[in-house]
Amino acid sequence: MQPTHRQSQPTARQSMTLQHGIRRRIGVLRDHMRVSARTWRGAAFALIAAIGLVWLWAMLPQLVPSTLFASLLIAGGDVLAAVVLAGVLLVLLKSIAALPRLFLWIVIGGVVLLVGLGSGPSQRGWLVIVAVLVIGVSIIGGGLWSLAGGGWSRERWPRRLLALAAPVLSLAVLLGGAVWLLVPGAPPAAIPNAALLGEPVAPLNAADPAQPGSYRVQALSYGSGKDLHRLEYGANTTLTTASVDASAIVKGWAGWTGAARTRFWGFDATALPINGRVWYPEGEGRFPLVLIVHGNSRAEDFSDAGFAYLGELLASRGFIVASIDENFLNTNLIDSAGGLTGVNAARGWLLLEHLRVWHDWNKQPDNPFHSRIDTDRIALIGHSRGGEAVAVAAAFNRLDRFPDDPAIELSYGYNIRSIIAIAPSDAQYLPLGEKLALQDINYLVLQGSHDADVFSFMGLNQYHRVALSADQEWIKAAVYIYRANHGHFNTTWDAYDLGEGLSAHLIDTAALLPAEEQRRAAQVFVSAFLETTLHGTAAYRDFFRDLRVGRAWLPDTVYIGQYADATTRYLSTYEEDVSVTSTTLDGGTQSATGLSRWQEEHRPLRGGPGDDRAVRLGWQRTTAAEAPRYTITLPPGGILATAGSALRFDLADMGAATVPVASASANSPALTNLTIEVRDADGTSVRLPLSHLAPLQPPIEGRFLKSAFFHDAPLSEPILQTFTLPLADFALAGPDFDPATLAAIAFVFDDTPAGTIMLDNVGIAVP
Repeated sequence: MQPTHRQSQPTARQSMTLQHGIRRRIGVLRDHMRVSARTWRGAAFALIAAIGLVWLWAMLPQLVPSTLFASLLIAGGDVLAAVVLAGVLLVLLKSIAALPRLFLWIVIGGVVLLVGLGSGPSQRGWLVIVAVLVIGVSIIGGGLWSLAGGGWSRERWPRRLLALAAPVLSLAVLLGGAVWLLVPGAPPAAIPNAALLGEPVAPLNAADPAQPGSYRVQALSYGSGKDLHRLEYGANTTLTTASVDASAIVKGWAGWTGAARTRFWGFDATALPINGRVWYPEGEGRFPLVLIVHGNSRAEDFSDAGFAYLGELLASRGFIVASIDENFLNTNLIDSAGGLTGVNAARGWLLLEHLRVWHDWNKQPDNPFHSRIDTDRIALIGHSRGGEAVAVAAAFNRLDRFPDDPAIELSYGYNIRSIIAIAPSDAQYLPLGEKLALQDINYLVLQGSHDADVFSFMGLNQYHRVALSADQEWIKAAVYIYRANHGHFNTTWDAYDLGEGLSAHLIDTAALLPAEEQRRAAQVFVSAFLETTLHGTAAYRDFFRDLRVGRAWLPDTVYIGQYADATTRYLSTYEEDVSVTSTTLDGGTQSATGLSRWQEEHRPLRGGPGDDRAVRLGWQRTTAAEAPRYTITLPPGGILATAGSALRFDLADMGAATVPVASASANSPALTNLTIEVRDADGTSVRLPLSHLAPLQPPIEGRFLKSAFFHDAPLSEPILQTFTLPLADFALAGPDFDPATLAAIAFVFDDTPAGTIMLDNVGIAVP
């Protein structure tokens, strides 16, 4: 009989003993890992120091230029608000009372204090910084404090290991984050410049508009003579001007904030000064007048000096230029406790008050500008909020009464022929709740892709709201400049468009155009536009129709231009109704074949839907013999085109192109190409590829922060580019085609297998 082998199994008593041993060891380990009160105190003290230093870093640029009273008031108010709010939140968060109350109080108060500074370019990014800072510093302070004063010898190895490893790792994370924040960033990846991949174009036969002209430049200033901070508007002013009462428009200059503001400036809303820096040509003649107005920055930073690079250039080319001081309407440190209202209307109104002074000087025999100003040729230039202010001024100039208060008389009626908006805000002032529309005025707007302040091309909305009457010389243009930011258009501003201290360092300054190149681009566009619209230099008009003819003048980057003038007879602007088949021109029709998407919509800007409507067209090629197409059919006799007429339309690539066109380089990503087909009344059709001019520019990412994750808004927006195809080019390709009987225009998607575009403003430019 074989012996029986029994499998050894633990008894119940042994199992209980084993479990008890495991629990005991876990308990011992937990005791070793438990954070002591001493550790929590260290975390709290370290956090106080770190939060204080970061807060000072962020606030110092605002505190230093201010009065001691204002600095102490704001600093004390911020700290008091943080402490009180932290106490309130602490009571509400009793569910986490397991943590020491002192530590919680400091954490909550510190977070409240620091989050309040996060008005920079990325709320999301700033919250990440605050979270990492609070957690990391708490771990470092707690670990080091627990080991100080003999704590090392009293602790066992698990606590020692944790107390050393956690602070070291946290310090590494904080130092790595600090380095990441303090380095400039990384330059953007190279992108194709589609404008250079089409048929070559001959450079414009005109002088570089950014080169100084033939006039020697003189300079002076005018002002109240009483300025407390700037001699050029105080004792050293050349021409003394009377103050103006803006109290009916500007509200909020009252109470303790108004008293602090008055103490700093030396005046209130009843006596706003008329201050300006002037550059003017030396010599005889009547010269066009150009006023430039800055945007919103800290009031104490005095932004009006930042446009000397434009003033000196334009004066050398025969313009009288004044940079207007409106710093007293800008954001002040005390505005955190309640700011001014009505300033966006006042900025425009004040420009007209300056024009009133200039018109008076032109009539005064003893004035240096007597009979030297051509008051029939006036232009206004504005940057940022000033870019909106020039549109407000142009609107007020044609009104008899102030829209929001008819008791205020306007009735200016000056001959403002041109306005230029540089990275403008839009619709911050809404008279009677309506957006400003302008009629018959030359309009230019510039925008940078890496603008971290006005991060969306808001100026396109005002561009759309400028109407041009037929048979006039009016033009409008919009230019998008890759890698340009907000601040470099003004030399007193800098690369950090928004934010202070750490939050400002979220901006990728390495991705920006060098400041001098950005300002050179501004000089080219501003000078060429004023030469066109005030001096009547016709050659520069062709530059705005096709920016490629002036590439030699411009810094090397990507430019996208939109253009319209009064010669264009529009077939489709997509503004007339909600029918996708009707055209702007009565009696015309729109149809689509084989498209995967056909939708009229508001242009989707980064800041939200734009005012302009366009049509989105998407396609996905199949094996079908006929390529997808979108056709606009004219009514009989709809537009009397000639051989000198040109087909004009605006296009933007919405992405998803799948293969490069033949004209793209081997290293270029996919560029969208398509075919333009025209048909006359006899049925003769002629085709030209879009790349006859240039393929479409791929969507441009304006990633102005160091990480795409930190962007609160989309990285790109559709920037329409104007294409002008002479009908003579079609006639050359098909001699039987008769431009005078143009009957239909089709966009045929036969080159790029799949993609999406946005189309707008299809028309015929008739000379």
